[in-house]
Amino acid sequence: MRLPLVLAPWLVGALVAGASLAFAETACAAEEEAIASPAEAVPAKEGEPGTDAEPLKGEDAAGGWGVGGKEDAGKFTPHGKTGKLKELEDAEEERRVVDETPVNLGPPGTALMDVVVAPSGSIIVPVQDSGPTKVAPGGSFIFGTSYRVNDKWEFGARFGLSTAATNGPREALLVGSRDPDSFKQVATGNLEVSFRPIVKLTRALVMPVGLALVFPTAMGDMFSDPDTRVNVARSNVNQAASAMRGWEDKALFEPHRFSLVPGARLIYQRPMGSGTGQGVLVLEARTKFEIMALTGGKQPQTVEQAPAGATIGDLKDVALNWVLGGGADYVMLDGLVTPGLKAWLAYATATNSFGSIDVSGAQFVLEPGVATNVPFSKGGTLRFQGRLSGILPLGGPLGSGNQAIPAGIAGLRIAAGLAF
Repeated sequence: MRLPLVLAPWLVGALVAGASLAFAETACAAEEEAIASPAEAVPAKEGEPGTDAEPLKGEDAAGGWGVGGKEDAGKFTPHGKTGKLKELEDAEEERRVVDETPVNLGPPGTALMDVVVAPSGSIIVPVQDSGPTKVAPGGSFIFGTSYRVNDKWEFGARFGLSTAATNGPREALLVGSRDPDSFKQVATGNLEVSFRPIVKLTRALVMPVGLALVFPTAMGDMFSDPDTRVNVARSNVNQAASAMRGWEDKALFEPHRFSLVPGARLIYQRPMGSGTGQGVLVLEARTKFEIMALTGGKQPQTVEQAPAGATIGDLKDVALNWVLGGGADYVMLDGLVTPGLKAWLAYATATNSFGSIDVSGAQFVLEPGVATNVPFSKGGTLRFQGRLSGILPLGGPLGSGNQAIPAGIAGLRIAAGLAF
């Protein structure tokens, strides 16, 4: 049976459409089967792009078109911890640096000249009991050296030398005659040698302890004969030197006395930051006990020897001076400028007396000042050290003369030397 010619195209189109539909259904079924049970990946051949043998390059590498990847860090990309975490990390680092910084004792050797001057003032001299003895001017020198071995043992020596113009309360008997108690003299002090072990308590706290022996090389004699009154003048010079120094080193200026001086110090240092140029706080506490034993000198007249009604003098076999003090320094600019304040309390018993007059009691002293430490060499092994300060007695026998005789004296300290 032949179909009409007009129906032939429609029959061909229907056959083509049916075949296409069958092929599409078969392709979809195959795709669904692949998704449900994916086939094992076929390994790429060696050398092909994307294999371990040859990493992707160019646009096929990470960050290429259509491929995910990590962008390169730019110059503004933050590194490490930021914000609050960064602040906490910096604070912890600063605490670590501060806690692990040991005490800096400086170069092991020192050679120092310590000068204290008093343009004017007055002191109490027991044998000149009718008034104060004027000092105008006066100067005291201490030459010292020390050396530290392995930051454990320190050996030192000091020697005093002083000069002063002194004028007692007596007046010349005749116009134009010599004032009987006006002198201008130079007198040596005593020689001190010391030994101090240094005990490290913590990284930031050390304690030098030790003992000093003071040998009687000082000039002067309070009760000398009338024909050797120059010895009284020299004794006055040493008394003035001890007074203008605030009794800090009384044993160095007592004639005819051998002294035993045990003592100790505590030194604490704390950097005030971990950066370059940060300051360092230095705190110090110290004490020493000067035991001064009489070794000679002219003895005063006894009651039997003295004229009737004469005042009787007395030399003490043993005299004591206890010094308790401390201070604070703030080291800035690597030691170029160091402001500081020292203070101490000295309690002294009398070395001699004349009737009811002696020089003893408690004396409080303040010493504000500024120091410097300048290196001469690149490594800082050779340094200049200097200090300028004022010695200010407050009340007591040196500040207001709380005795029957009013007196008072202060000092200006100028110290200079080398550390090596």
